[in-house]
Amino acid sequence: MRWAVRQGNCVNGAHKSIFGQFAYCNAMAFFGQANQRVQDGTLKVPPLGVAKDGKPCPTTRDFSVVDQDQSDNVVTHYIATGDGQIAQNNKAGRAALQNPDRRTRTMAPKFADLANGSDNLLLTAFIDPALGCAPWTLPNQSSDGEPSAALPLDELSAMAGQRAPIALLPLNNPMTLNGNRPDADKTNLFRTGVNQGTIGGGGDDGDGATYCRNMFGDPAGIQRVFDDQAIFVGAPSVDPNMATNLFTFLAMRANGSFTELRCGNLLGVRNPVKLTMDGNGTVSDATLTPLGQTPTSPGNSAPATTMTAGS
Repeated sequence: MRWAVRQGNCVNGAHKSIFGQFAYCNAMAFFGQANQRVQDGTLKVPPLGVAKDGKPCPTTRDFSVVDQDQSDNVVTHYIATGDGQIAQNNKAGRAALQNPDRRTRTMAPKFADLANGSDNLLLTAFIDPALGCAPWTLPNQSSDGEPSAALPLDELSAMAGQRAPIALLPLNNPMTLNGNRPDADKTNLFRTGVNQGTIGGGGDDGDGATYCRNMFGDPAGIQRVFDDQAIFVGAPSVDPNMATNLFTFLAMRANGSFTELRCGNLLGVRNPVKLTMDGNGTVSDATLTPLGQTPTSPGNSAPATTMTAGS
């Protein structure tokens, strides 16, 4: 195992401080070749297209999409059995786990579908369809060779098409903190794994306050979600037990991100996203107040939601 990790140039943090749920292998070599092919024209990145709201379709670097720990998820689904066996949710994976034991004549196990409905899957499977957009897809082994989105495609698409303001991992990203302290080396290593320039390159200094201000104060940030409320209300929630529809899910996610990124301390303002919960504790509505103004509390308002890193 250790040999494979070294051979694959695998990275999961710096200075004995791990990212958390995110890690990568050979990303620098992959993106180096991919970027070169984009530059010489042998790899064509599809245009983003125009969303139903008349704006460019969003990417994983769009401040209306990102949360407190952007670009840390994949779109791949996995299956798990009750005894702890896990495989990719494709024909080969299902076949490997569902064969009954002929000696004991036990039946094939029931599978639980495992997927992370944040960042990449949230964008490609929920936000894009709601806005009439389509992610970049290519044949994918994990999807039985069928076209599928993927984190590398998402990041290449974002690199090519995202307009300013562009969301790049900030120093206050919980996954790149070292303890409770910002760590530029760790942040840069994470950025390298998702095809982002290092801090100091291109005028980006990783400033957390700027990131918070763009996310919660720029019209291209969470304001876009509230402007498109009528669209997102009609789209399904990633988790109906947590939020009633896609709009309330995105609002809940933004509310938690404000807390996790410590935007209140950095900007000296209160959380501008206020949530309403129904009797079951499910987010059913939300309001957005301009930064620095006193938020209007909706009925049965919920406290700021704390989100775990990678949610």
